Amino acid sequence: MTHKSETGHRSSGFTVQRIESPPISPKYIQKRDNAWKRRAQEGAEVGKEFYNGVLYRYLDFDEGGIKLGLMSYSDRLFKKDMTTDEIEREFGDEHNMIHCIVEVVMITTDGMVVVGEKAMTTDLQKGQLAHVSGNMNHDEVEVNTSEDVFKMAMMEIEEEANVQPKREKLFFVGVVQPRTYFGFNFVYLLDISSEQVNELNKEGEFLSFKTMSLDEMVNTDQKGIADFEDSKEWIEEAVKGILEQ
Repeated sequence: MTHKSETGHRSSGFTVQRIESPPISPKYIQKRDNAWKRRAQEGAEVGKEFYNGVLYRYLDFDEGGIKLGLMSYSDRLFKKDMTTDEIEREFGDEHNMIHCIVEVVMITTDGMVVVGEKAMTTDLQKGQLAHVSGNMNHDEVEVNTSEDVFKMAMMEIEEEANVQPKREKLFFVGVVQPRTYFGFNFVYLLDISSEQVNELNKEGEFLSFKTMSLDEMVNTDQKGIADFEDSKEWIEEAVKGILEQ
């Protein structure tokens, strides 16, 4: 599924449907669990705690909507050890665990993009660029409707930035599906200008926030996490569509 802009609507523009996930093989489970133990230990050694919670998994899309199943966080991290192609060749297509995320591009009143520098990534690196984003955790929100995905996005805003989000300022702008994740993308219109961006700083996911123009963000040489890099393909159309309303 490629990115589709839904910038003309405050409504969701999509539907979700929960279905059963396909069974996975004991061989896959053993290899995944061994990788999880090692990565969890590596993270603990540098102060990055990994919690093996339950995530929403993208399975399919048809006239009934976006079909979601469940997977574990260890499935997500396992993709750091084996590529999607390697997993599919060794275990079968049904073992390609495409985790779901929400990604929120925050925009200031003067039209600047808010960008954060990550305190620590899943690759155990500091300072990479990112938007407010997060895995869709079953433990946090029971997702049965599109509005539940909006709730998930608002929760990420509140957790990662010093913002009390307002639903009417959150716009769904489309979805993307690279090979490893499925992203529900949003734009959030802040009540502050770029000169006030320091007010967003909050201890946790980010070292700090800064602002960039759309052109600066798309062309920056500073390394970003995967979904930040992918956002360069759709952010200009999405943000301009919202701001021109």
